[in-house]
Amino acid sequence: MMQSIGANDDMNSLVGKSLGPFRIVERIGAGGMATVFKAYQSALDRYVAVKVLPDYHARDPIFKERFLREARSVAKLDHPNIVQIYLLGEEENITYIAMQYVDGGTLKDKLKQSGALSAADALKFVIQAAEGLGVAHKNNIIHRDVKPANMLLRQDGHLLLSDFGIVKILESTTN
Repeated sequence: MMQSIGANDDMNSLVGKSLGPFRIVERIGAGGMATVFKAYQSALDRYVAVKVLPDYHARDPIFKERFLREARSVAKLDHPNIVQIYLLGEEENITYIAMQYVDGGTLKDKLKQSGALSAADALKFVIQAAEGLGVAHKNNIIHRDVKPANMLLRQDGHLLLSDFGIVKILESTTN
């Protein structure tokens, strides 16, 4: 049985273990709201990203419900510039989201490595981000944390918006 997780050491202990149908391979990111792992899904022979909610957030029913509601909302978005959500799960008091794994790092990483982008590349990325945001907005979802660190790049340079963790879901009465 897995122990409750919360601290970084506890999160790192997931590497090599299974979580639902996923085998955790490595930790690939962490923030204040969650830790993200690269995981392997053998049934479909693919890698996925698994975002794990820390124990101290999972124990907060309001935070946990917000996390789950936002994951469900983003999962309804179907666009090539938005990371796809595959599964929302809970196992042994571990709440997680499995989503599309993107292999090229973030736009922030690319900017650090190469410095300024060419005008053509910058325009290409802005257009792709705007297209994804447009679909989200049409579905009454506002990202509210649009930044290079939340823009994932495939090896071929295709951009996908990620980390909708602090989305604002507009209600019909909101202007």
